[in-house]
Amino acid sequence: CYDSGSNCGIVAFSDGGDSDTGKVFRVSIESDNTLQVGSAATFHSGATAEIAITYLPTKMMSVVAFSDDDNASNAGQAIGVRVNYANNMLAVGSEVTFESSGAKEIAICEVRPSDYGQLFYPSVEDAVQGKIGAGYHTFVITHRLSDASPYRNQAYQGYLNISRNSDALTFPNNYVNIDNSASNQCAIAYDPINQMMLMSWVRSNDGHL
Repeated sequence: CYDSGSNCGIVAFSDGGDSDTGKVFRVSIESDNTLQVGSAATFHSGATAEIAITYLPTKMMSVVAFSDDDNASNAGQAIGVRVNYANNMLAVGSEVTFESSGAKEIAICEVRPSDYGQLFYPSVEDAVQGKIGAGYHTFVITHRLSDASPYRNQAYQGYLNISRNSDALTFPNNYVNIDNSASNQCAIAYDPINQMMLMSWVRSNDGHL
């Protein structure tokens, strides 16, 4: 993702040369058009998969969501990442679990809400057209719940703490089912003009997108 506050890219990845440990580094373009790559910081010390990252400009901080492959249940985890301006290095927060098991095909995006209430989708139509969010520094994570039968796409709404330099994450509400019918491969984006989420996914049982 692009960190506009620090004018650099933030890259999160699974390090195959280090037992698939989850790591993150910053990269910036120098005045001579060369890339400067910073040192990697570890955000998860075990095997890490299904990584997604987004930047929240209202907090000048990124959120990484991932599946804990070091845990047999494949729990969905999230963690805050920010640039430490004192030394331009990355600082990582504490992991928070948003899904206890079966979190796969994870996607994340920032949300810039007004004064709307909690995330609530009574139907697929509302999932696309409904209003989302409340408070500050909001993001939404979607994932495929792989251990459900049938597997399905779910969404969680999360917040970054409003306190200065805090990277604490909160998931105040329960998940919302986006589609219960063998759905997967969800992509998500936020429309700031209309203040709504846009999602697309595949329904494997009938081939619909």
